[in-house]
Amino acid sequence: MNCSPQKHLFLSQMDHGGCCHHGAHGPGHHFMSKKKKIEMLKKHIGIFKEKIEDIEEYIKELEGKS
Repeated sequence: MNCSPQKHLFLSQMDHGGCCHHGAHGPGHHFMSKKKKIEMLKKHIGIFKEKIEDIEEYIKELEGKS
């Protein structure tokens, strides 16, 4: 995964779980291993799926109230 500004912006929205971040130990980049990146992304897939399910339930509620 490249550390492009666009990808970094997206991943920084996911709790700084991306390719690099500025930690409390200074402005240096701390790179995650490939295994850690995969684990982090799988975790976020689950979170996004839960959010999608919540939105779909809310849509069903709204459709039922119409």
